[in-house]
Amino acid sequence: VGGTAKISGSVGAFVAGKGAELTVNNGEISGDAFAISGNGTKSATSDQGNTVINIYGGKITSTNAAGIYHPQDGVLTVTDGEITGTSGIEIRSGTLNISGDAEITATAEEFVIDDNGSGSTTDGAAIAVAQHTTKQPITVNITGGTFTGVVALNDSNIQNNDGSSPVTIEIENGQLNGALQSDGFADITVKDSEISGNVTNSGTGDLEITGGTITGNVTNSSKGETVISNAEVVGTVSNTGEDGNKGSVAIIDSTVGAVSKEDASITIVNSTIGDDKEPTTNVGENVAMVGANVYPTLKAAIDAANEGD
Repeated sequence: VGGTAKISGSVGAFVAGKGAELTVNNGEISGDAFAISGNGTKSATSDQGNTVINIYGGKITSTNAAGIYHPQDGVLTVTDGEITGTSGIEIRSGTLNISGDAEITATAEEFVIDDNGSGSTTDGAAIAVAQHTTKQPITVNITGGTFTGVVALNDSNIQNNDGSSPVTIEIENGQLNGALQSDGFADITVKDSEISGNVTNSGTGDLEITGGTITGNVTNSSKGETVISNAEVVGTVSNTGEDGNKGSVAIIDSTVGAVSKEDASITIVNSTIGDDKEPTTNVGENVAMVGANVYPTLKAAIDAANEGD
């Protein structure tokens, strides 16, 4: 699709089946439902995946659903253009690559998510990551772009999957105009990005934020781990999980508006809190650190470390 071409319908473009490919260089694709959609069917007798969708420009617009709905095992690449819907992009399987000057916008005024074994789940998120009942891996790579909505990016385990197939999200140099939320099992890395909203890790995965600015609060409310390093948080950092369901939080070489007073469990290393003029460190006699946790000996840290730590 290119030039001034315009494609519209209930679904503007349907991409399904091995080898199916769509490339948009310019023009417009619109739909009352999804502007672009795939089919997530994957069984012994039918596999609608292995698709390739490339968006290099143009306008992708849905009136009543996600701009792009990607339930299949395939690769979706966006380097430019405008994608708009009640959610911008919902990926439930496969790989999503976003870079350049792409603008992804969710138009829904409220964030709503419901389980769905045969369709989309989320309204109100510029990027919605919601692993399907097919339990296929999801990889999201973002190296630029602007993401606008009540929620800029949401990761969920709305189907209550067992986590046996990983979900990985990496964001670098992104402009997130809205909240960043993780309620699933994804491991999320955010580097040198601007987040205009709150950040919440209420899932079981790890969230690492390096560089950039967060205008809202950062809350770790479950078993997950949240690490903030070399970043600025305007709001309050909290670790609010209950006993038996409490994760860990670390603030390293950062500037933070406040740390919730009841959260003595938060590890602080060389970071400025509130109006303090001098950096704070509260690791006591501990000598080593893995993720958000500190250890009294190097051996204890090595024993606790996982591959990649």
